[in-house]
Amino acid sequence: MLWLAAVLFAQPCILNGQFTLEQSLGGPYTESLKAAPQGDHLAWVVNEKGIRNIWYTPVGEPRAQQLTWYTEDDGLSISLEGVLDGTVIYVRGNGNNRKGEPANPASLRQTPEQQLLRLDIASGAIDTLVAASSAVLHANGTELL
Repeated sequence: MLWLAAVLFAQPCILNGQFTLEQSLGGPYTESLKAAPQGDHLAWVVNEKGIRNIWYTPVGEPRAQQLTWYTEDDGLSISLEGVLDGTVIYVRGNGNNRKGEPANPASLRQTPEQQLLRLDIASGAIDTLVAASSAVLHANGTELL
């Protein structure tokens, strides 16, 4: 109970019932979570102020590591497709808008296309596999179809 008093004392806006939109929406949150087929590794996307990056940890490890280092809120989504042996497979980019054009929420100079990417966990190297909106893993969990 003492901790609650300390938090409320440190944050007077909580006591007054006043807080900003930035305070309520500005915190990081997880958008996607994917486990390896064996359940021994986890990857997820953290969205912090619109900037999306992939994080990873072996199950049971005390610390997670950030795998990607995107630095701008470019409006491009990240969808995890699989956590395989030493790699994370993901799609970066958005689907088409109502006009059938690739969505470009940040009005980037070059319209981005959805890409299926392979991220090597050890080196951090990212390879573009193909322009695609999703991927399917083989039932054995080690191959991409």
